[in-house]
Amino acid sequence: MKKLVGFLLIGMVLFLFTVTFVKAQETTGVPAQTESVKPESGGVSGITLAVIGAIITIVFSGFGASKGISIAAAPAAGIMSENPDMFGKLLIMVALPGTQGIYGFVTGFLVFLKVGIIGGTLQPVSLNQGIQILAICAFQSFIELTSAIYQGQVAAYGIVMTGKKPEASMKGVIMAVLVETYAVLGLLAGILGIWFGIRF
Repeated sequence: MKKLVGFLLIGMVLFLFTVTFVKAQETTGVPAQTESVKPESGGVSGITLAVIGAIITIVFSGFGASKGISIAAAPAAGIMSENPDMFGKLLIMVALPGTQGIYGFVTGFLVFLKVGIIGGTLQPVSLNQGIQILAICAFQSFIELTSAIYQGQVAAYGIVMTGKKPEASMKGVIMAVLVETYAVLGLLAGILGIWFGIRF
């Protein structure tokens, strides 16, 4: 719970920093584009919703990855305390749930790139487009969060099995990778939806 609160606080700081940056860009950017990124009816602008979506997927994917790693690392630490030579075989299974955090970061980076916060001028993001980006990011963050936790649990079982039968370590890796498949599908869906599905 403390880790989740910490991630939420980091996410809020990133959000406030990004919103401040966006507002500065709106006031100093290209006049023809500043109107299109302002709130449509005095409410939240599309670009703000897109930024919120990017932060959500980065924060919650990172939280799921760290939680999955901690689940897998607990039995690994116990086994290595008795047999330090097992480090190489257990490291892969401990590290596997961390990939979901990378997937969430990639999607968040693509959102920042798409709307022009990174490496370009702010794009005209309508309210509907912002809602679409937010929805894609929210669904992907849920996939990455849950798959990382479940992958950590599967990896933990594989680690226990490897501790008893070191020759079966690859079986544990394969079982954990099966969960990874759906995290990769979530990443692909996010990339296709954000980069190719939404056009400005």
